[in-house]
Amino acid sequence: MKDWKSLEHSARCAKGEKEKRKVYFAIRKYLENALISELKEIVKATEDEFIKKQAEIELWWREFDKKPEKLLKLIQTSNDKEKIGMAVTEIGNLKCRDAVSTLIGFLEDIDLRDPAALALRKMPTQEACEPLIQAIKRYPDGAECLLYALQVLDCSEAAELLVELFISKPNAIVVRDDIFVCFAEKAVKRIPKQVKDACFSKVLKAIEEAKDQSDTKELRQFYEVLSQVEEA
Repeated sequence: MKDWKSLEHSARCAKGEKEKRKVYFAIRKYLENALISELKEIVKATEDEFIKKQAEIELWWREFDKKPEKLLKLIQTSNDKEKIGMAVTEIGNLKCRDAVSTLIGFLEDIDLRDPAALALRKMPTQEACEPLIQAIKRYPDGAECLLYALQVLDCSEAAELLVELFISKPNAIVVRDDIFVCFAEKAVKRIPKQVKDACFSKVLKAIEEAKDQSDTKELRQFYEVLSQVEEA
């Protein structure tokens, strides 16, 4: 396994944003497992500002009092989105329901929507359904975590939106899987006949216009699961 100095060198030599993101991901993982003494050494010695900041945040998190009330105060008062994101994840693990309204508010924040959605999934509340739907409408190209959170709620009202999103994302495996589960596992419970008919029409049209066999197969499977949804 590389040490932090090797990773620092890799970051310095990285060519292009894609390669640099890959190295920084490896750095984050390394710091998560580093000893406190090593983190302190890194903060003092590194010349890479990203590594220094990540090491400082990891040190802070190790020493932070992770009681629910402390976490709640942090996410309500801090301006540091990285720290807020870490606290939100822990709030989800602790199922701290006092934070639900704050987490719902974070669905409007492009930097916090994913950890907020994942935390809300761990403590399902129907109150989060409409905000999740609105967030999916705002961020259709980054909706994986939002859709995953919907799976544990009654999201029948979003049926037509989900169908349209499924059709529009033939190459988005995770998005399609998330939407398929919403229908297959009855998160979409009942929909009016008019809405169901409209959904059928859209899927049938998509099948006719599909450009490859894989897309056709997925659309046909989706049509089958859609047909099992009860009419309101």
